[in-house]
Amino acid sequence: MAMIDRIALILVIIGAVNWGCVALFSLDL
Repeated sequence: MAMIDRIALILVIIGAVNWGCVALFSLDL
């Protein structure tokens, strides 16, 4: 279960970073 929780946490962090990059690029453009 800990492994699944860790993978889910990593996916959430990657998603948050991805949204941040999209927001920065859309603001710059």
